[in-house]
Amino acid sequence: MTQKFNVVREDFLFDYGDKLSSVFKLSPRKGDEFLHYESIVETHEAGYDFVSECYPSIQMSAIAPNLFEDVGLSLKDVELKISIKDPGLHSRVLFLRYCLDDIKDGMKIEIPLTNFKEMAFYTGFSIGINIGVINTDHSNTSNPLWHKSRNIYSHEYQFKTSFKESAFNIKYGLPVAGMSDKAAYFIHWFNDEVSSRASDEVFEIIVNEKLRDQNIRLERNRHFGQFSSRLILSDVFLELILTCLSFADLDADPVDESLHKVVETFLSGYGVDFNDSVSVYKGENHMLKNKLTMIIRSYVQEFFEVFDSFEQVSFGGYRGSESE
Repeated sequence: MTQKFNVVREDFLFDYGDKLSSVFKLSPRKGDEFLHYESIVETHEAGYDFVSECYPSIQMSAIAPNLFEDVGLSLKDVELKISIKDPGLHSRVLFLRYCLDDIKDGMKIEIPLTNFKEMAFYTGFSIGINIGVINTDHSNTSNPLWHKSRNIYSHEYQFKTSFKESAFNIKYGLPVAGMSDKAAYFIHWFNDEVSSRASDEVFEIIVNEKLRDQNIRLERNRHFGQFSSRLILSDVFLELILTCLSFADLDADPVDESLHKVVETFLSGYGVDFNDSVSVYKGENHMLKNKLTMIIRSYVQEFFEVFDSFEQVSFGGYRGSESE
């Protein structure tokens, strides 16, 4: 008879750090109250303009000089780091870092999203807070707070879109062999297992690396940015849906993070039966397939508010330069 025993060592370093959670409060935008938030702060529909609508600030309370005295540390040994992440572009930057001794009386930290020119924040953003020991001498294990990461406290505030972000993780790269090097964006398919694998194991969405700066400018263009971005996303999502319908496996339950689940959820929201749609796309009636494509395209455009954003584009008297 074989018995298995699991031994779990509590990470007292992080348990200790949890006491710091009351030190930080967040205000999502100017005029909002500073409050304690768990991980998710706000959730919005796809296409929400996070850059224009959000102006997050963090309020840090005063820290007692002897807070870490019981583990042999002073505030001079500990630092605060705040980072900003764009989940859609897989990009993270360090916003600031301070020695805690320099800010022990507390401070207000404003985070203007317009300062991050290399980020678009189309699928949202997150603010990471980390407090850790400044000097990471791994050879000195006598200190009661020794830990290979030297982290004392970590927390992340998330502002996100309500739609499945896994379907819209965008990367920058170059066209693959056989493609035109003028391709602005494309979906790179790894395989056709849309039901049995997570989305990121099946495909990735690529924006041409040469258009990185232009893509970010487009997101922020006040005249055509919203309409153009939504039109592109609707085109990409339509391809994802139609490919999924062509390869979906109806004989097995789809995994949670699969494209199958995403598309099924989307179509059901518009009263379109997923199984019937798969049957159409795997069938031989091409006119029926074309009609279904037309219907799905209309719902995709409605979802991304293509009509509304196009209707709001102002043409009269616009003489702006190409850089605007």
